[in-house]
This record gives sequence, structure tokens and C-alpha cells, in this order.
Amino acid sequence: MSENKFDMDNKEFLLKKKWFWLITIFVLLGSISCVEIAPTEKQTIDDVWVCNEIHEDLGERKYYTEITYNEEDSTQIYIFNFLGLSNDLTHDYYAVANVSGTSITIPLQTIDNHQVKGSGEISDDYKTISFTYTDKLYETWSVTSDLERME
Repeated sequence: MSENKFDMDNKEFLLKKKWFWLITIFVLLGSISCVEIAPTEKQTIDDVWVCNEIHEDLGERKYYTEITYNEEDSTQIYIFNFLGLSNDLTHDYYAVANVSGTSITIPLQTIDNHQVKGSGEISDDYKTISFTYTDKLYETWSVTSDLERME
């Protein structure tokens, strides 16, 4: 049994149509994957924060703190008004800390006679930071603080 010309033309047309749609899909998928999607959230901690602190000696406190990156070393930050020692953001008293990914390390240092040391963790959305550290003045006290980004 031989195929007629109409059947051959119809098969050829369907084959071309199938290839057209396959190529169109691949081109669209390829162009979509090349589009750069800008992050919608801040991926930095360089900002002013509200600190909710629980200090073993001083109790619950709330104050503002500011975090800035060291301009010469992007893995190092300054935490101004650390422990609420400045009572404002005048940058008189600050802690120096190191950042690696979402982990923060506060090495042993003295700030206005307070010896401090501890660590922190940045949330995945960069909206909160949780710290645990020690504050040694006359005694050694445990401190936890949760920082929330000011909106």
C-alpha cells in the first residue's frame, strides 16, 4: 500500500510543527535562565538594630546598636553601643567581631573595663542576629541578645 501525497505533506507539516515548538521552548528556557534576579532582601548586616538583651546582672534591656563593616577588612565588623555602654550611637564604645558566612565571633576584648567574648548567628533572611557572650566586670555574667533590623 502506497501513501498518497496528502499523507506525506501532512506528516511533514506535523514534524515541522513539532520541531518549531521544541526549538521555541528551548529558546525561551535558555533566555529565562540568563535573566539575573536581584536579591529582594538585604544580604548585609551593616545597619542600625534594636537590641533586646537579657543580662544576668542587669536584667532585660532594650537599646539601639549599629553595625558597620571595617572598610579595610570585609570579614570584620564594629558593633557600636555594645552592651548599651554609650547610651546612644555616638560610637564611643564598640566591640570588634569577625564574620564568616552567617556566624559571628566576638574575640576576647575589653570595652570600658568590661571583658567580653562570645558568638552570634545571622538569620537566613538577614533580619535578626542572636548573640551569646560573657561580660566580666567584677564578676562574669552571661548575656544573650537578639538584634532586630530597624525597618
